[in-house]
Amino acid sequence: MGQQIDKSERVFRVADEKGMDMKEIPIYLNSMDVVRDFVNCMSKIKGETVIRCERYVINAKSIMGIFSLDLTKPLMLEIEEWKEEYAELLKEYGR
Repeated sequence: MGQQIDKSERVFRVADEKGMDMKEIPIYLNSMDVVRDFVNCMSKIKGETVIRCERYVINAKSIMGIFSLDLTKPLMLEIEEWKEEYAELLKEYGR
């Protein structure tokens, strides 16, 4: 499995074991309103989406799961079946 890292965009492309294109994106969720909007955004994305924070992995479509995280820590969003159209949805949550 190969991995390409594009540091200029701070977006990491990883092909999973099925050869599907998965993307990892650093995100910032700094308020209750931003989390609510983010979860609504995630509902538009097909496939699995998770947030990693230290050793925790949370469903990115779960508002309760997200609020269980320490939102002052770095968060990494993983989207299993990446499509370029998702970039526009996520631009306001990037770091």
